[in-house]
Amino acid sequence: MDRTLLPQDHPRHRTPLEHAALRQLVEPDYHFYAQAFLSDQDRDTAVKDTFATLWLRWDTALRSPDTPAFAWSILRTTVMARATHRDGRPELEAAVFDTVALQTTHTSPAAAAARMPRIVELFKGISKLPAPQLDVMVLLHLCGFTAEKASSLLGVPLATVRADERRATRYLETIFPPHPTEGPTS
Repeated sequence: MDRTLLPQDHPRHRTPLEHAALRQLVEPDYHFYAQAFLSDQDRDTAVKDTFATLWLRWDTALRSPDTPAFAWSILRTTVMARATHRDGRPELEAAVFDTVALQTTHTSPAAAAARMPRIVELFKGISKLPAPQLDVMVLLHLCGFTAEKASSLLGVPLATVRADERRATRYLETIFPPHPTEGPTS
């Protein structure tokens, strides 16, 4: 049957209730994640496209072992397809100016500006992490989410989020040791 002949209120045109609930629950958080990699317009398009794709694959999502993990994989794929890449790695340097860490800094503007090159280098290091560790670090340290919130968004156990953060931190410390005036990061 030709879908164009169906009335707009036909069940085939309505978003499944579970899909709408998931969207309402995670859409603002998906925007935060996408913002680390994309401009505002691209971010909005990527999140919109994520939910459109998820709707088209909703039956598969429901049959998957974890619907939030399935939805996250669509978001991640959509964002990474639109992100600027350098040497095969997504660029995060632009996110330096939008991070929660910089917005909550209690230092003078001059001190924050002096730290900027070091922070840019740190973000370059983060972009080299394996996908699960990259996502955890973006969610925890750029978006400012708790480990519990990251676990829920990613559809993985809390222990996995914490382990990925530890591995990422250890890796970053090998390529980017703490500044002499800074304490250990763990």
